[in-house]
Amino acid sequence: MLSSKNYSPHERALGAAIGVGVGLLPVSPFQLPVLALICIKIKCYRALAFLTVWVANPFTYIPIYAVDYAFGSWILGVSMDDSIDFSNITLKALIKSGPSICFSILIGGLVLSVASTLITYTFVRFITRKRKSLNQNN
Repeated sequence: MLSSKNYSPHERALGAAIGVGVGLLPVSPFQLPVLALICIKIKCYRALAFLTVWVANPFTYIPIYAVDYAFGSWILGVSMDDSIDFSNITLKALIKSGPSICFSILIGGLVLSVASTLITYTFVRFITRKRKSLNQNN
């Protein structure tokens, strides 16, 4: 998939990075519509974007949201509410729990999403460029 001749290393890296970044945003279950809107505006390897968005899935939502909450609480300097059960969390329960928890998850998710996007872009671009240069030498 990374070796498609129709896309540059930049477009492949951008597709993977956007997919991972949107997948880590705390906007479940709206990742696919958000990704579709972004892919309309940005020229990237869309198949790779839609593949990598699945970094967030029913098995990873709990740890992703727990890390988002912990990181967001740390950034905002607020104490964490240890009574939150992320294994049984719903949007209704989150809203009921108060704005500080929702805001912590949002801020943590945004910061971690941006960081993951940059790391993914750098890594995939490096790999695809290295692979391209190896193929040209052979």
